[in-house]
Amino acid sequence: MDFIQKHFTQIQFAATFGGILVFMLVESFSARTSGQGQSVLRWLNNLGLAWLNFVIFLYFAYFLHVVGLAAWLTPVEPLYTRYALPTWLMVLLTLVFLELLSYWFHRAMHRVPFLWRIHAVHHNDTQLDVTTSHRHHPFEGMLYMLISLPLFLWLGVPLGVAYLYFALRLAVVLVSHADIRLPEQLDRKLSLLLVTPGFHYSHHLSEQRYTDSNYGTVVPWFDYLFGTASYLPQAKLNTQQVGLNYLRTSTDSRIDRLLALPLIFRKD
Repeated sequence: MDFIQKHFTQIQFAATFGGILVFMLVESFSARTSGQGQSVLRWLNNLGLAWLNFVIFLYFAYFLHVVGLAAWLTPVEPLYTRYALPTWLMVLLTLVFLELLSYWFHRAMHRVPFLWRIHAVHHNDTQLDVTTSHRHHPFEGMLYMLISLPLFLWLGVPLGVAYLYFALRLAVVLVSHADIRLPEQLDRKLSLLLVTPGFHYSHHLSEQRYTDSNYGTVVPWFDYLFGTASYLPQAKLNTQQVGLNYLRTSTDSRIDRLLALPLIFRKD
């Protein structure tokens, strides 16, 4: 644990970008879309945004620590400390609480106009592959950090449990965005427990009713609970348009345009 804590930045970097490279290799053999129309420039834009988010995450997290936000947000004894919960229960509760928060945050990103202007950076990718997994506007990550930090502190999540959650989250995000096809029955059964490529693919379709569904990040449980789950057969998925009905040109996906998107957003 001390080794992970000491080298967390390096481990996170290797897991994030090493994971992307591994799945890019896997996609070349088992792509859902057969790699049609793949653009090196698109990959570079997505990876550049991923790199920028990684750096901003580190500095923003350090800033929050320096200003003492953690102490200000913990006026009461953390839940896990107060009740001395066993590790397995802390892992389960951390997953449930953080995924519930992530679910409603994601729904808000789709419902609140200005938040959508930020989140549209993720959705205006006209192809879906593993590089899309970290194609987010930096404002989105900063907002999520601000709202999730109080929950982490209120729960009193131990470092080991936090590392386990982040590792699971990273793995599922990479897999669910990857341009790969699992056997349909396997994907459908797994999608009751985890967000799978087939389950998440419909979230990136341009048809509004599918875009506004399947909000789960790691688990789909709250989509089923709140009636926002959708599951399309593989054959139908492969005939649908990915991305948005607007912001579809190569210029719209240039990294400088993506960073400016909340200010220059348009639907025509």
